[in-house]
Amino acid sequence: MMYDKNDKIINFFERTYENLEKYKKLNKDDKENYPYEVTMIVNSLLGLLVFIKENKKAKLEEFQVDDLIAKQKIETKKSRKEFLRHMRNAVAHGNFEVNANDNGEIDCITFYDKYYQAEKKSFEITLTIADMEHLISELRIAVREYRTIQMKGE
Repeated sequence: MMYDKNDKIINFFERTYENLEKYKKLNKDDKENYPYEVTMIVNSLLGLLVFIKENKKAKLEEFQVDDLIAKQKIETKKSRKEFLRHMRNAVAHGNFEVNANDNGEIDCITFYDKYYQAEKKSFEITLTIADMEHLISELRIAVREYRTIQMKGE
């Protein structure tokens, strides 16, 4: 993929997605030399969520994650924007707990957000590996759609 300096948002998303997909394939074929697939998923998710927040011009209200939003254990505003904000805060501040099965393999992660130095959580959600991959994929689609609309001048 050629790097287009005028399109850093789509470049970052496409490269992150491509790196993740290649790593997952390598991990599937060679777990010894390519371990920690879930860590790679969380790292990719962190990069994408932070990048969205820091590039405020990327308005992503149309991605399809209502099924994930419905999984929230602590009710917050149901908007996609709020969901992304809480997810970004949870990952960026290390507010997550890894849940492993009896074999020691990670099967889901509980993410939470809370106000600085507060005990009470303002957001909590448990996502499976498939849920996190779904979120990454939907964010990628939304960025592509946003970019297409932007290029058309709408």
